[in-house]
Amino acid sequence: MSLGCCGARAYLDAMTDSVAMWALPASKLERYCTEIGVLARANKTLTSFHSRRREDVEAGKQPTVRQSLERLSS
Repeated sequence: MSLGCCGARAYLDAMTDSVAMWALPASKLERYCTEIGVLARANKTLTSFHSRRREDVEAGKQPTVRQSLERLSS
């Protein structure tokens, strides 16, 4: 299967080396979107966990993982 990557890069200025081109079968699009939602929520939780943990560490505390997890629910 050809996605025309070589041709696209030859004729489209937007297709620099920092741009990736990929394809996904339409039958898998809904599952892909669901997975992206799950990952986005997980990243939001992890960002909060690490931000709060960093605040504690910078304040001179030495929180355990359990303590940091408990802070998420407060």
